[in-house]
Amino acid sequence: MSGLVVPSSAVITTASGETAVVNKRGKRLKVTVIQSANGMTVIEGVKAGTKVRVPGDDKDGE
Repeated sequence: MSGLVVPSSAVITTASGETAVVNKRGKRLKVTVIQSANGMTVIEGVKAGTKVRVPGDDKDGE
C-alpha cells in the first residue's frame, strides 16, 4: 500500500461525494482514500510534504 497518512479528521467529503483535504492556504485538494483505521487515513492525490488543515488544530497546518 502506498500513499500519505493524514488524520481522518483532515479528510472531507463534498456535497458531490468527492473526498478532499484543505491545504494551509485554504485550497481544497481532491484526494482518493485508500484506507482508514484508528483515526488515520491513507490518501493519494497530494504531494509528500503538503501541509493540511485539521479541524480543531490551532496551528492550521503550520
